[in-house]
Amino acid sequence: MTAFFIGSLSLIGIPLTGGFISKWYLVIGTIEAKQLAFLGVLLISSILNAVYFLPITYKAFFDTEKTPENTPNTGPSGDEIKEIPWVTTPLVITALLSLLLGVYPNYFISLAQGVIP
Repeated sequence: MTAFFIGSLSLIGIPLTGGFISKWYLVIGTIEAKQLAFLGVLLISSILNAVYFLPITYKAFFDTEKTPENTPNTGPSGDEIKEIPWVTTPLVITALLSLLLGVYPNYFISLAQGVIP
């Protein structure tokens, strides 16, 4: 769930994530092109991403599990559920890459500038 949280912060455009760098350059581009409608779309997109993703994270980390009293719990308990550790490896790698791109974006920015004539 932590990898989902980091990914959602990146989609929202919070600083120190890769999504912030991309949204920053998009905002600068829309201001330089004097396209304020696109700037509004970017800002509304960030707000909607926060509205969609942050409640999921809040419920996962802070909300208590609610089970109805009159329904018998026939599913497996939390102790019986086992997961394969390798399943989380891609999630951890992408979350770390998102944080690295937010903190050290210069390499990828120089690659992008090398493509632009």
